[in-house]
Amino acid sequence: MRKSIRIITIIIAILIIAVFGMSAYVTMTTSADIAGIDNGKGISQETIDECKSINPQCILVLGCAVWANNEPSPMLKDRLDTAIELYRKGAAPKLLLSGDNSVEDYSEPDCMLEYALKQGVPSEDIYLDYAGFATYDSVYRAKAVFMADRFIVVTQKYHLFRALKTCDILGIKAEGIASDQRKYRNRFFREVREVLARGKDLIKAMIRPEPTFLDDEIPIDGDGRITHMNSDYTLESSHEVDGRQGIAREGDRYYVSGSTTLSVYDSEWNLIRTESEPFDGYKAEVNHIGDIDVYNGEIYAGVEYFMDGVGSNIQMAVYDAETLKLNRTYMFEPDSGQMEVSGIAVDPDHNLIWMCSWIDDESSSYLYRYDLESGEYMGRTRMSEPPQLIQGIAYYDGWLYITADDGSADDDEPDHVYKCFADPGLDEFTVLTEKTLDDVTRQGEIEGISFDKDRRQMLISYNRGAIIVRGMPTGFYDGYDREIHEIFVYNIH
Repeated sequence: MRKSIRIITIIIAILIIAVFGMSAYVTMTTSADIAGIDNGKGISQETIDECKSINPQCILVLGCAVWANNEPSPMLKDRLDTAIELYRKGAAPKLLLSGDNSVEDYSEPDCMLEYALKQGVPSEDIYLDYAGFATYDSVYRAKAVFMADRFIVVTQKYHLFRALKTCDILGIKAEGIASDQRKYRNRFFREVREVLARGKDLIKAMIRPEPTFLDDEIPIDGDGRITHMNSDYTLESSHEVDGRQGIAREGDRYYVSGSTTLSVYDSEWNLIRTESEPFDGYKAEVNHIGDIDVYNGEIYAGVEYFMDGVGSNIQMAVYDAETLKLNRTYMFEPDSGQMEVSGIAVDPDHNLIWMCSWIDDESSSYLYRYDLESGEYMGRTRMSEPPQLIQGIAYYDGWLYITADDGSADDDEPDHVYKCFADPGLDEFTVLTEKTLDDVTRQGEIEGISFDKDRRQMLISYNRGAIIVRGMPTGFYDGYDREIHEIFVYNIH
């Protein structure tokens, strides 16, 4: 019995020595690569220069607790503030925000993204890693998924030691910046846990198992918006308008298109004026305006001659947003294969105009692009699993948003909003479902889409009451003697 106790005691002693020994080894071999914040003065230029010496591709921020109101905990806030200061001072060109999103209604990356955006970091410079469930996973995926082998790691000092050691063993050049800016609760508990975690991650890094998830490569030197998940939308209000087709917003004005009208409303949705003869000045006959956009004081409209579901004489028309009078038109490229135009979007980031087609055939599988200044046809991009019966299109924050009349009003089925990443260099757009329109007054027909960038709102044009067949009204549903046109305003979270 005594011999057994002695053996057990020896084993426990060896384990304790091993655990503390590995922790001490991790700490001693990485401490030289850690810098901190000079309280009250921020990060010194000397520290910035030292970080830049490895030519870092990004700043890796390791996630931690998010509070119930989706606010970052004090520890996470300090990590983010430190990383944002590094970014602003030019230490690295991108942020990689890595954290836990393993359960519904809890997302460290989304919380970090919202915080960074509020601090003015451009969304294209923010990459999100939703599978950073542990320090090892975050570091491994930074290299394997985001192709970063030189970066700055930001977290509290007690945590940096094992993060940097993991980087070292995985062949990553890393500098560590300690984000400690205050005293944190439960410090003793974290320090004890960290002693165990250092040994665990040391062994893990030496064995090199794959992390929980290993995705396709997403190079860190591109546009980070491709990693952002769907936004949440809450319905703020709805407004009846005099136009069933499109919606656009610029400054303190809303612009609405009917099939044969253009109207402008003030910021409180009071009608200012309507242009009831918008087709004056066209050389080719047209009778239909689709979804619209507005840019630099001009309204862009997809215009055509439309009858019984067939479009012809397709044109891009540009109107003066103040007078609602036609400025100029550009004919579409017949060889593009486009058979109809339902929506148009201005993409100032790529100097492009995007057009979409409603007709349910091969032509609606593509998005068509034209030069914003000259109107010259620039090509088309196929959509994977294209939405059916596309009605509108809008460009917002690096993405193209598409509305589709793919629900059945007869069966009370909702329509949908989709999105795809607006990279004209892609051979094919991957289409993602963004929102199901299950909160409108009554299911009917979705039309145009736009965004209020200042207020962070999505605007949807929606019609109810009329029975529509092949794009043409054929009667009314019970309880309606006219079609009602509404704009639904959603706050974006």
